[in-house]
Parts: sequence; structure tokens; C-alpha cells
Amino acid sequence: MVTINVEHTAISIIQHNESNYISLTDMVKPIENGSALIEKWLRNKNTIEFLGIWEEMYNPSFNSPEFEEIKNQAGLNRFVLSVKQWVEKIGSKGILAKIEQRLFYVLTTPPASIQFCNANRLTDKRECIEGASQNHSTDG
Repeated sequence: MVTINVEHTAISIIQHNESNYISLTDMVKPIENGSALIEKWLRNKNTIEFLGIWEEMYNPSFNSPEFEEIKNQAGLNRFVLSVKQWVEKIGSKGILAKIEQRLFYVLTTPPASIQFCNANRLTDKRECIEGASQNHSTDG
């Protein structure tokens, strides 16, 4: 595990199956109701489409029919999707849900982390992730 510091926030980069994943949970710790940003981001139709494209390109076990069902529901007021549901339903490799030392972490690939930063106007963190991604071997 590597940690990068962005404006006094330690953000973990964890290697899993030879790919690097960045902790969105760490990224939003200093933000009031930061975990809600992750939930809102995951329910956004643009996010779902972005993640689906990434999964289709880099995940040979991607569950495309289940993804289509999720994509059709995204954007509706009643649409709710947790990280755990996303991982289980489509066999995600771009987002991981990990419990470590009784804490729940949401981990994403660098491209998804950058998209998260852009969607939430976290420019300072996006720039650091881009730099860290170039300095560590990553997949996709």
C-alpha cells in the first residue's frame, strides 16, 4: 500500500490483483457528509455509463445484461445502488468494496477516481491522482 497526501489528506493506493486502486473513502474523509458524495456519484447515470464502458473494456467477466438493467434504472428518482450491489451484480473489477480493520473502503481504478474527482469538483485531488497514477503501474 502506498499513501499520497493531498491537502493534509492521506489517500491510500492499494494493489489488488496486480492493479492499483485508489480509496475514495480516504478522499472524502475531510468533507462533511463525504460518504454521501460516493453514494450520489454511483447513482448518477453518467457515472454508470462511464463505469460500464471501463468494465466492458477491461473486465472479461463483466455481466453486460445486468449492467443494462442498472443503466436503464439509473437517473430515476427511485434508483438506489450501493457499491456492494454494483460489485455483486456486474462482477465489477473497476470498483471494490473492502473492509479493513472494521472500516469500509470504496476503492476504484485511477480512471474512475479521476472521474469521481471531476464529478465532485475535487480538482486538487484529481491532479494528485493523475500524478500518482503515472508513477505507479496501473491497469486501465
